[in-house]
Amino acid sequence: NIIRRNIRPQTKNYNIFGGALTLGILVSVFELACTGQVYFPIIGYMVGTVGQRSFGMFLLLIYNIGFIIPLLLVFILVYAGVSSKKLGDFFGKHLDIVKLLFFFLFIIFAVINIA
Repeated sequence: NIIRRNIRPQTKNYNIFGGALTLGILVSVFELACTGQVYFPIIGYMVGTVGQRSFGMFLLLIYNIGFIIPLLLVFILVYAGVSSKKLGDFFGKHLDIVKLLFFFLFIIFAVINIA
């Protein structure tokens, strides 16, 4: 509640949107070290093999869905009023299931990359 009381009046000042855009660009530049490890090899693969561009686009689509959906879910949950403490408690309580789901996800990624 304290954070909301402090942020709400500041959103009426439109300078915050320019700051958010600048911060978003900076975060994207720094994240490039992580995300680029996926993008650059796939794009290089697509450029090097003319007949396989649709497969490369498919791989990028899967990666982007896997990267964006968790961010959207967290955003929706926080917007709905779920606190970070509740989120942390939920993942702490269900850590074994979360790890198992990630295991299967990485197996699927491995099969796609090998095939």
